[in-house]
Amino acid sequence: MCFGLPLNVKTTSYVVGMALLGNKSRIHHIGGVICDDTPIVGRAWECKGKPACKKGGVALWGWTKRGDNADKWFLPDDVGVPVGEETAYRYVAIGIHYANKMKDGETDDSGIRVYFSNKKHPYQAGLLMMASVGYIPPYTEAFHADIGCVWSEEDTLEIISFKVHTHEHGHLVVGWRVRNNTWLEIGRMDPRINQSYLKPGSQGMEIRKGDTVVVRCVLENDSNKRINFDHSDQDEMCNLFLLFKYMPKHPLEPFKAINCGSNAQTIDLSKEFDTLPVFLNKTFP
Repeated sequence: MCFGLPLNVKTTSYVVGMALLGNKSRIHHIGGVICDDTPIVGRAWECKGKPACKKGGVALWGWTKRGDNADKWFLPDDVGVPVGEETAYRYVAIGIHYANKMKDGETDDSGIRVYFSNKKHPYQAGLLMMASVGYIPPYTEAFHADIGCVWSEEDTLEIISFKVHTHEHGHLVVGWRVRNNTWLEIGRMDPRINQSYLKPGSQGMEIRKGDTVVVRCVLENDSNKRINFDHSDQDEMCNLFLLFKYMPKHPLEPFKAINCGSNAQTIDLSKEFDTLPVFLNKTFP
């Protein structure tokens, strides 16, 4: 479900961090989005599969019960997201998914604390989210779900950190930036160990127009039924999140949320690139 509130910021300020408030044992995952407006203000609504913002927003941070070691998060000192009456963003939406269905009459006060700064920040932040659709076939020990996303915008992005996400069937998530057929690893992580934001493999790594971001998730399915990629706890997910900074053309109009996905059953990386690196031909652990 989602919950929307006005930020009530008159003069331009900058969102620089978020923190989890609530009972971790109840929450499956929770996220915060800075919005232009929200469909409903002041009360909760069911938002599964629907946007939390009316026209656009900046998704920055989320916490998940699986391997997320950080319940507090801050942007670098020179990065922020402008909010206030003079900007495109004046609301915050909280999206929350509970680990178990609440009983009749049961309530919860979980939420997110938003940190602001009045200092002008030269760089703005955005989030690139990559996801798989499709399914994991039955009795599969190491299924590879691949994603390929071409960056077609003029803006150059500098990766601040990356974050992986799967449910219980994921063993590994790896991301690469491909430029001129040269593969540079962004980062990798076993989602059973850590699903917090992590530093990329190379400091100052940029994504420019024409670059491709490639993701591979390695998952298993020891059941006799296929497991779909979807949002519920019984489904599976394959996600790589890239938190980036950039120099905006319009200082008070940050990027909207940027999503990219591929079908695990139909994507063929050999058709996307002239040659593939040798390590893609092996079975990842």
